Amino acid sequence: MKNVQRTLLLLLLFLTTVHSSFAQRLDPAYERLLDEAFEAKGKGEYQKAISLLEEAIKHDSSEIYWRYYNLADFATLAKDHNKAFYYLEKVRTSPIADEVVWNKPSFAPLRTDVRWASFQKRIDQADSLALAKQSAFDTWQTKWRENRRKEREQALQNEPGKQLYKAIQSFAYQQPMEVPDRWLSLRVPVNDTLDTRCYVRVPPNYNSRRHYPVLFFLHGAVRAIKELPQVADSLSFRSAGEAVASMADSLGYILVIPFASKQFNWMTSEAGAAIVPNTVQVIREIFNVDERRLYLAGHSNGATGAFINLVRSPSDFAGFYGFNTRPQVFTGGTFLKNAQNRSFYAIAVDKDYYYPKPAMDTLTALAQRLGINWQTRTFTGPPHWFPFTEAFDAAVPDLATAMQAARRNPFQDSLYWECDDVTYGRCDWLAISTLDTLAPAAGWHKGYNFEITEWYDNDANATPIDTLQQAFPNKLRSGAVRAAYSNNTFYIETSRVGQLKLFVSPEMVNLEKPVRVYLNGERVLRKKLTYDRGYIRDTFNSTFDEQALWVNEFLFQITSQ
Repeated sequence: MKNVQRTLLLLLLFLTTVHSSFAQRLDPAYERLLDEAFEAKGKGEYQKAISLLEEAIKHDSSEIYWRYYNLADFATLAKDHNKAFYYLEKVRTSPIADEVVWNKPSFAPLRTDVRWASFQKRIDQADSLALAKQSAFDTWQTKWRENRRKEREQALQNEPGKQLYKAIQSFAYQQPMEVPDRWLSLRVPVNDTLDTRCYVRVPPNYNSRRHYPVLFFLHGAVRAIKELPQVADSLSFRSAGEAVASMADSLGYILVIPFASKQFNWMTSEAGAAIVPNTVQVIREIFNVDERRLYLAGHSNGATGAFINLVRSPSDFAGFYGFNTRPQVFTGGTFLKNAQNRSFYAIAVDKDYYYPKPAMDTLTALAQRLGINWQTRTFTGPPHWFPFTEAFDAAVPDLATAMQAARRNPFQDSLYWECDDVTYGRCDWLAISTLDTLAPAAGWHKGYNFEITEWYDNDANATPIDTLQQAFPNKLRSGAVRAAYSNNTFYIETSRVGQLKLFVSPEMVNLEKPVRVYLNGERVLRKKLTYDRGYIRDTFNSTFDEQALWVNEFLFQITSQ
């Protein structure tokens, strides 16, 4: 069984059976002893390896559970079964218990020991208890999905169009909802046949009738996680780091952590791209949330995931936050100018193997030159796993201030949007429905890129490595649209776009007057709109978004210029 009871160390991508180059090394003595221990093991000096590793963990306990696992391995090789079972029992009761390999070949001698049967039984019992608890959470989720559905229907079923619109804007779930132990493990659909889990932690003194801000946090190391979890547990908040979880509590935010895997994730896999929007929908469907204050943050691969959503699917969020990020779309083009529609707050370190500081400085300057609300705070000395160190505490006050200030406005009076895949064609009130990439690009439709000439090795000295690569290796032609509205009139220009959708809200226009649309200089619509009750109802029931409400939409066919 796989659950998400894991410490930061799994998310930092180190291996359980060898000394990984991705492991945290904060103490030079620890690193030296660790190297010597694995060197002794390689020479068959198992007792020496045990002594060195036991001494190492006195200097640095950050990887202690995995080092217990190594010690059990060393002790088995040394034929010291008593010590092997001693350390295995420590691992079994640790947060990494569901991530280790119990049946690895080197443990074969232990499986002939009479103690192995009872040890295996304890492992199986823990798995059964975890699955039973998840089953209880599944029952809770099913119950409250149905309860909330009934509340929505009863509150909204008989309202005519305009009144329905107003009722949704002020809607709140009223039935009191208890959250056991302040946390939940909820199902999130990845596709029609597969689910993952998300960890949900409500703030102290949670009142289910209030609307709360929500911080969605994407973990890192997605390429190291073999399977999607079956269970989330009370320690899952560690995937965001103690400082971030405490900040969410102090600000009164609901903290939500969805889980991904190598095959299904928000960075390298189109198959996992739905995890983030589906998680948002799961939360909206059950909880009262402040729609103006949904935030998306992440660390490492998760920070890259936050950036990807910023430039591909920003509509649900007020702001985006990346800790030790690599800002690049891995499964398509990176269209930086799309970030104009929201904001990005980056926390970086000066010698991060994941993304070099000179490149981050260049990107920050480029983003700000394009009018993007982009801030980068760079710290000296901390490693790639900075959010999980005490030094990160210094970054929290400014991070909290930036997050508190961000508010979503899905009705902003101007938009720019670009895509090379119409799956990611929508931002707020505009959506590119089809592309026409054989057409010439408009003069204002430009690409933005820069060269990265230096990277850092993932070693103790962060050794510089000469390189030459494009920051954004865009391979496909894109289409783009820029638009603005005022005085009931929309002005839209397109480039390499075949069809375009426009979504209209009373927050944008006066429905008592005709709405006009000019597309590439030609008027294509002059019409007085009404509150389309069926459209409003269907849209809300598909998103549960109480703020970004649309009363109608229009599809425009664009003739190539």
